[in-house]
Amino acid sequence: MMKGAAFKAAAALVFIGLYGLPAAAVIFDQDNRVDYPEVKNEKHRRLMDSSVALFAAGAVSLDSLGWARLATRPFDDTNGYSPKERFYGQPMGPFCSGALVAPDLVLTAKHCLDDFPCGAIKLVFGYRTSLDGAFPSFVARGEVFSCEKVIRVRKKGYAATALVRLDRSANAKAHPPIAVHDNSGENLTGREMFYIGYPMGLTVKFVDGFKVIIDRPSPNLPFIFADADAYAASSGSPVFDLSTGQIQGVLAGKPILPDFVKDKSGLMASKVVATKPMVGELSFIATSSEFCETLRNP
Repeated sequence: MMKGAAFKAAAALVFIGLYGLPAAAVIFDQDNRVDYPEVKNEKHRRLMDSSVALFAAGAVSLDSLGWARLATRPFDDTNGYSPKERFYGQPMGPFCSGALVAPDLVLTAKHCLDDFPCGAIKLVFGYRTSLDGAFPSFVARGEVFSCEKVIRVRKKGYAATALVRLDRSANAKAHPPIAVHDNSGENLTGREMFYIGYPMGLTVKFVDGFKVIIDRPSPNLPFIFADADAYAASSGSPVFDLSTGQIQGVLAGKPILPDFVKDKSGLMASKVVATKPMVGELSFIATSSEFCETLRNP
């Protein structure tokens, strides 16, 4: 009979086989999502400046005045969400998250690109709540990039990540590429992490307060499992080591749990887990050991 970590690893493999790797949401104990104006650590803000929102190309309109208008919808009761939800009223726009890891390369989750061919996406910097609390309905035209090419990660078996080559290099001063740590051969169990992304397509969020529960249960499955507060559109978010600020992986998904449950009024409220999470409730994070070789020689 399998015990402890071996049982958890086997269970994780079963969940993946049954449910695949779609992103789904849950809040563990308390909601650790933090909006851009509330992030006081300047290094963390700089990392947020290099995060990328993936929009459908049809949701981004370039005008002749140097602006790009973003088609969004409100996170409110008109779309079925409870007024008690955090970030109620914010706009929802991007379908996935990503991070700039080289002047013209964005790292994201592979499944984010399965339904959107290269020419059907726009990659947008600066989709964030402003310091005075205003929500973005447009960004400067120079903050919008097109996909020139999707670079598939070279590895045996399933690859959960991909790289997008931009149509031009990003401004390194405004958006410095983020360092990636190759964690091949390391054991990350117990390591404290944070991620940066666009949960539910909201403006960029800093999310900490989670750690690695299981590290790579199989050589052919280079995932770590963590109790992160992750939502749909969190997929593709870079996951960082809290102590170093370097990327350790990419949020690839979570099985089973729904994003929301209906409250007494019939509106949707975030699923909250107050107890110790089960394996099937943990986020899948594709480790840098999967994509570092491809990143070095794209």
